[in-house]
Amino acid sequence: MKTKLNLKRLKWELAQADYDDTSVYDRIYREYMKIEEQLLIDIPLNQHDRDMVQKHKDLNKILANYPPYQVDEYSIFDLAEEKANEENICE
Repeated sequence: MKTKLNLKRLKWELAQADYDDTSVYDRIYREYMKIEEQLLIDIPLNQHDRDMVQKHKDLNKILANYPPYQVDEYSIFDLAEEKANEENICE
């Protein structure tokens, strides 16, 4: 997952896509969720990769600002802490 994002290209692709065509958004969203899943495992262990965190942050910002707006902007660290707290409550 060490590939560098071309943020301008992703934004351009989203801007060029028809409103009803969510294929570009869906492709970005799938990559975003893979990164998030891995970070939610790595962050509590303090083994997260800074590049992955930055990639998640960049994709989060893009997905939050383009239709269909399935994602709100948030910090992956806040989400990881929330998940850890939920797991502690359930135990």
